[in-house]
Amino acid sequence: MMSIPHWAVKGAKVVCVDGDFPYCTLKNLPTEGAVYTVRETCVHPSGAPALRLEEVRNDPAQYIEAFGEGWLKLSRFRPLITRTLEQDVAQFRDLLADNPTRVPETSFQHA
Repeated sequence: MMSIPHWAVKGAKVVCVDGDFPYCTLKNLPTEGAVYTVRETCVHPSGAPALRLEEVRNDPAQYIEAFGEGWLKLSRFRPLITRTLEQDVAQFRDLLADNPTRVPETSFQHA
């Protein structure tokens, strides 16, 4: 049984990376490349992490395991990253400023 990743929490922004739902019976489905908001998460009875989205809602229906709104596989989504390259580089500059020790270039062996 898989667990739910730390980034998959209510209110988190996610991007759909797999919008191909060939066997899905849900009427409303996410679109690949679109950004959504996590409404709730669970570990589905199948053992896979799943979620529901604020922007995508479906009527409750009878499923083998229960009656309710269907779940979407969490593996079809990734967290929305909003940091820029400049922010990432600035973070490393701050780390270097705190520890100015550098490895001499001659200590590397060239293959």
